[in-house]
Amino acid sequence: MANRQRGDVLLTISRIGLHIYIAVTALFAVIVAGATIVILLDPKSNIFEGLASAPSFALPLIVVGAMVVLLTLFLSVLFAMQLGRIIGTVRTGDPFEPANAERLARMGWYALGATAGGWLASGIAFWLSQYFEELTVNFGAPCGGIVLAATVFILARVFRHGSAMRDDLIGTV
Repeated sequence: MANRQRGDVLLTISRIGLHIYIAVTALFAVIVAGATIVILLDPKSNIFEGLASAPSFALPLIVVGAMVVLLTLFLSVLFAMQLGRIIGTVRTGDPFEPANAERLARMGWYALGATAGGWLASGIAFWLSQYFEELTVNFGAPCGGIVLAATVFILARVFRHGSAMRDDLIGTV
């Protein structure tokens, strides 16, 4: 059974996709951090003309927004890493191990945190958009992250129950 799972194309594609997602997310984090550093080093640059007409607290708000984005990206990477560990247990043929229930619970919290961070960053960007013509804000699906978190929390309970049932079955045999 384990050999069949190791050759599962979907699991392989999922693992590769997660690695790509983590790399792209890390690249985006480097870009956000770099842009924040550039803004801090030269806030009067031609690139940021809107800062001249913005209130004095716009620059600190941009930095706070960037930090929120970086935290959100970090939580997204943590989510993906936990999912990768779950995929690893599926590959070895033991997905109902107790650690996966804990991984799923952590993933639920990461999803909630990333959703809250996304809302906060969008709110900051929306406020800043009045000073920067180039800045557009797309709020996307505001409840998608909450639905994801709820689903993952429910799956964590299912995995806890499945793990307990498996342990009971092993104890009776």
